Amino acid sequence: MQQQTKKFNSKPFGEVCQEWIGYKTKTTSERLLANYEMFDAEFFSPFSAMAMNSMNIKKADKILLSVRQYPYEKRAEFARQNCCSLHMFVKITLGEIVDYAIRKNYMENKKELVKFFRVQRDAEGGTYHKSRLLYK
Repeated sequence: MQQQTKKFNSKPFGEVCQEWIGYKTKTTSERLLANYEMFDAEFFSPFSAMAMNSMNIKKADKILLSVRQYPYEKRAEFARQNCCSLHMFVKITLGEIVDYAIRKNYMENKKELVKFFRVQRDAEGGTYHKSRLLYK
């Protein structure tokens, strides 16, 4: 019996990111949307032409490394605006974009990539587990 292969609609990362931001406009605040658009312009722009299905941990690492090298003043300003650090917020955002792309069949379900973006929450406090957030 022949195994059927799933057909993926190959879209560039930038296009999927813009589509995801449009999807999030219904449920998020204006300040959060401004942050998503800033991420798209500042961190995700070098990867905008990359096919979504070619995303892997190495490319995600490059994005997160660019966040690490972001000027300290801007990171501090962002930390005052939000309850979580810039690095964690970008990692969560990338994970949501990857989940969206998998749901819409823009990329195959890469288990190692999905696991890389998983961030555990403490059940009692609703906060994120610090050891899973640090970029090593």
